[in-house]
Amino acid sequence: MSPHAVAFLVTFVAITSARQLAFKAAATNRKGLVRSLLFGAAVMSAPIEMLVWIGFLAFVPLGQGVLAGCIAIVAVLVGGRIAFHEALTLPRLTAAFLITLGVALAAGNH
Repeated sequence: MSPHAVAFLVTFVAITSARQLAFKAAATNRKGLVRSLLFGAAVMSAPIEMLVWIGFLAFVPLGQGVLAGCIAIVAVLVGGRIAFHEALTLPRLTAAFLITLGVALAAGNH
């Protein structure tokens, strides 16, 4: 992948992960103002996420892009562990490993 594609991918993963964690925090927070601010920030970040995704896809083929974008799932898993102390069960770790392996294989072939 080109340096531009990597920059777009890292930005996409960061925005997507932050957005998903903001939704989770809004769902678990009981204070109205904090809850609505987190929810609003998560919703308002969707257009930015979409533009970054389109920018990323301008540099890589769709198939490779979708596989590489799946690494955001692993980032959300790690973020959930850090922010919400979620358990890292064997099925979750297995899924994260397989996703990471698939992304590495896809990136290595291009």
